[in-house]
Amino acid sequence: YVVNAPEFSFIHFATHSRIDPMVASNTKLYLTPNKDNDGALDLNEIRKTPINADLVTLSACDTGFGIGYGEDLDGLVRSFFIAGTKSVLASSWVIDDESTGYLMTEFYKYLRWNNKAEALRLAQKNTRNKYPAPYHWAGFMLYGEQN
Repeated sequence: YVVNAPEFSFIHFATHSRIDPMVASNTKLYLTPNKDNDGALDLNEIRKTPINADLVTLSACDTGFGIGYGEDLDGLVRSFFIAGTKSVLASSWVIDDESTGYLMTEFYKYLRWNNKAEALRLAQKNTRNKYPAPYHWAGFMLYGEQN
């Protein structure tokens, strides 16, 4: 599915996910299926695809969830790093479509003139003004390079 991934600096997945806390290999991002593919992008498929993106955004529920203990955490974030991604923006919990859409619009607006960490901070601040509950604005974490 991510055949042309090496060509892009930014890749944004706004989709659904399945996180299996017991078996990491069952963790998947769900894309649109076609005649050649079931639409489920699993950890092994991600790892085998060269993804040299500066940033991959995982705008789906629980995508920052790590499976395992201590330094051996496995999951979507780690898989994208193995594939070559420099930074991953992922959610820490079940997210709301409307407020996440607003947060992402703000994030990309600020990313034009700021580093990734500052763009996320400003986007979260604006989202907090519109949606005060932390559930709406505090769920995304930036992993990897902050610039």
